[in-house]
Amino acid sequence: MEEKWRPILGVESILISVVSLLSDPNLESPANIDASINLLRDPEGYRKRIRRLVRRSVEMI
Repeated sequence: MEEKWRPILGVESILISVVSLLSDPNLESPANIDASINLLRDPEGYRKRIRRLVRRSVEMI
């Protein structure tokens, strides 16, 4: 029996979901517990760290 992959969600809806998670993270059920704790305790420090990590990632490209 041959199985075929059948995407339920299209690329557009997946990208919309990712953007939603990035703009409004779920701190009640985080995928990265340390990051959620940092965001809750020090939002500005968290944002500075993320900006630094993004710049470093862009430099690697």
